[in-house]
Amino acid sequence: MDTPVFSIALCDDDPADLRAAETLTRSILAEKGAAFRLRCFSSPRALLDALRADPQQFHMLLLDIMMDSLDGMTLAETLRREKVAARIVFVTSNTELSMAARGYEVQASRYLSKPLQRERLREALEHCYAASFQKKEILVYAEGGHHRISVSDIQYIEVQGRGTVFVSASGRLVTHNKISDLENLSALADFARCHQSFLVNLEQLVSVRRYTAVLCGGVEVPVSKQRYDATRRRLLDYLNQDVR
Repeated sequence: MDTPVFSIALCDDDPADLRAAETLTRSILAEKGAAFRLRCFSSPRALLDALRADPQQFHMLLLDIMMDSLDGMTLAETLRREKVAARIVFVTSNTELSMAARGYEVQASRYLSKPLQRERLREALEHCYAASFQKKEILVYAEGGHHRISVSDIQYIEVQGRGTVFVSASGRLVTHNKISDLENLSALADFARCHQSFLVNLEQLVSVRRYTAVLCGGVEVPVSKQRYDATRRRLLDYLNQDVR
């Protein structure tokens, strides 16, 4: 079987920061032994043109937010409207909560502070690599048989009777699993208990407001008043943003 090639675009209009990000990224991936392809862009518009020519060419985008001609957040919003599915990791010196909150809306995978820290970047690279090539699955018993479910496809899990229902864009699957048992599965570590009756996939989460979680495709699930702050914090932790 061919070794998958991890394709990454780096975009920063500061030449020194771009070189530093490239050097650190190459070092981490070489140390990991991963096959990778790295392309650097000093202009967000150049990256936008490249992705319009081939929207699927990159698995991950490492974007500076504070760029002059077109800021990284606006670029990401444009890419999501145009259905570019690459994982987005933001890099910025702006650590305000309001900026991190905007990252919800473009499904940012991580939110890293400048100067880049090796271990933070390593974790972000490993997360995006695993999400691109190492699909996690869980096995559940439902409808008289066992079913394999891709974790990344699950939008949320809801209590139904004595069991639960797994909800994805492709449909619903009623299982005999208890939500309390599912909550403790390592495969579902990136799910948040936003309500007594709901587990929500942080990867699918677009925004959290009082008292609703909005998921990809506009799907909404309730967030209880007691779990609102914890759910919001889980998402910020998932984005790897230090909020002071």
